[in-house]
Amino acid sequence: MESFNLEYIRSLARLAIFNNAEQLYQTKKTLLKIDEQKSSSDEKELMLYCQVASKHSGDYYDVNVVFTLSNNLTFLTRQNCSCIDYNFQHQICQHIIAVLLFCILLIKQ
Repeated sequence: MESFNLEYIRSLARLAIFNNAEQLYQTKKTLLKIDEQKSSSDEKELMLYCQVASKHSGDYYDVNVVFTLSNNLTFLTRQNCSCIDYNFQHQICQHIIAVLLFCILLIKQ
């Protein structure tokens, strides 16, 4: 389990997917709901439920990412997307990467 940072996000996907995700992120077409749960005395899970706009249509994909927050470190523990790339090609997709880029902004604030 690696700590969550920009270099880690870049390592998750091919360059083309990362570049498409950056474009999605920059358009700010993400709807976000955050749910925080305490797992133990020093560990929390942060669950993000998002809808991310399709790059080429008016559709939105459902994206879920889960982070574990422990000892002042943040770890990506699970992710899921309703798009074809994630579900049929079993690859992390641009929608998940766009949400992760959005999360980096949240963490830095």
